[in-house]
Parts: sequence; structure tokens; C-alpha cells
Amino acid sequence: MEGDVTWAGVLRRRRSTTPTERGNPMPPIKTINFWKDKYGPELLIDICRIEAIPNFIIDARPHRLTFYDIAFIDEGAGTYYLDFSPCPVAPRQVLFTSPGQVRQWDVRPGMTGYVLFFTAEFITTFFNDARFLEQLPYFHASTTPLHLEVCPEAFQTLTSNLREAEAEITARHRDQVHMLRAILYQVLIKLSRWYEQAYGVAPAPGPQGLVHRFRRLVEQRFQQVRQVQAFADLLGVSADYLNDCTKEHYGTTASGLIRERILLEARRLLQYTDQTVAEVAYGLNFNDPAYFARFFKRYVGASPTDFRQPISEKYQHSTEM
Repeated sequence: MEGDVTWAGVLRRRRSTTPTERGNPMPPIKTINFWKDKYGPELLIDICRIEAIPNFIIDARPHRLTFYDIAFIDEGAGTYYLDFSPCPVAPRQVLFTSPGQVRQWDVRPGMTGYVLFFTAEFITTFFNDARFLEQLPYFHASTTPLHLEVCPEAFQTLTSNLREAEAEITARHRDQVHMLRAILYQVLIKLSRWYEQAYGVAPAPGPQGLVHRFRRLVEQRFQQVRQVQAFADLLGVSADYLNDCTKEHYGTTASGLIRERILLEARRLLQYTDQTVAEVAYGLNFNDPAYFARFFKRYVGASPTDFRQPISEKYQHSTEM
């Protein structure tokens, strides 16, 4: 199908460069996993005051989480970068991070507020709707803002909910998991309503289950599978029907979503690692770095080398501070 991302031939084994050859290399993107046994028995939700975990914020290096994270800013100033989207850090801002997104903090000392952490499993093992999290407008968003400013009354309501959750974790009641799920559900629904009001976001029409399953498959297999027909076969629908559904739901074709995911990973690797352009190309299953460079420039508007140049300078500056 026209627009599909294709490649042919057997991938060539590439030679890895050494740190000496690269000079002073940037570290790989750090991945932070959820601390399941922080309180002893497994608990897949946590709530912390920002000022109590300064190292979580002070480390300005890019990193990704394997869990969901919502930051509620009481006091603070700066910028929060989430997959190349800058979000303001200011009082009454709520910042949303989904698993796998690469983020970076650039904030002034003294930020206060709460951070709510939880895994998908904490929700999906309890609710019948396995797609509940995917349908929230602020998670896994690619075309809508990743932050929300709420009014003072709403922020006070959220803070009350968070304090209740904090107290519940501290008390360690036998049935605390049920209470924590109830509080989390309230917070997520309130945020969804306020987000929809603030940005005019409404639930998309059409078969949402299909497009959400497609997005999950793309996330899992974008490095191996590039053909819309292949994804349509996995989903048990025709490629034309899948395209119609993605256009209705996301405003772009299925091949456009595949391409966006490939480009996002390419941008992450170019910005946050010191892999060569060829290594990035091979890692994303392009057998020709020159073709990858043309593909990248066509859709990003800059060559891979030009794209990463100002970012490298910014990284070097931040590490010298």
C-alpha cells in the first residue's frame, strides 16, 4: 500500500564504535522501573511529595518510565520536556507521563507538590475495561497537550484526594489496595473531565477498541512490522477499514501512525544517545543508512546530523553546569 514504510534485503552487521572513538559519549537513555516492594508486600501505586524525593527531579538527564506518572505542581518554575514537547512548570499545573515516553526536567530548586505513580497492572487487573487507561485523553497523547492547568478549587480537591491516598499507604490497612484504587479512579476521572473541558477534547467516534489495539501493536512491533496490511491481518480486518478507522479517530492514516512512531524513536535516539546515524538506522531496521537519512529529512525537515547538532551542544552545556 502506498505510504507504507518498507525495506528490503538482509541487515548488515554493523561495527560498534568505542567510547574512545566517540570522545565523551552521552549515556544511554535511563529507564526507571516501578519499586514494587517499597513497602514490603507488592504495591503497584505510590504517592510522594516532590520535596521528599529531590533526586527524582534534580537529575536533569533524560529518562523514561515503565509506569504512569502524574505530577501535581504546588510551587515551582521551569520547563518539563516530554518527547520534545515543552510543558510549563508552574503552580496548579498537572503533568502527565505515560510509560515509554522520554522526559527531562529543567526546573528551579524548591519545587513542591505531589507525584502519583502507578502501573497499568494496578488498574487493568481490577477494572473490566482493559482499555480504560488508553481512553483517558491525557495518556499516550500525540496531538493534544501533556499538561493541564486547573483552577484553585480543583487543585485543592486533587490535593485532598492525594493526601487521603498518602495516608492510606502509610496506614497499611489490610484492604488498602481497594481504597487506593477507588481514590485513583476518582482522580483520573476528574482530570479527564477537566482536560476535556480545557482543550475541547471529546471521545472520538468509531470503533475505539480497534484503533487502540492497533496503537498497542504498533508500539510493540514498529521495529519489525511496517506494512499496514500486516497489522490489519493481525487485527483481523482489511487494510482499507483500518485506514478509515485511524483517519476517523486520529486524523491520519495507519501508515502515518506507523511512520510517526518510527520517527519518534529516531528522534529519541538521536537526541538522547551518542549512537551514530548508521547505528540508529540499523537499530530501527533500515538496511541503508542513506535511505534512513532521506526518510528522516523528508518528514522532520532536517537531516539526522543537523537535527542532533544543537541538541548535542545543549547536552554538553548542561553537563558542565
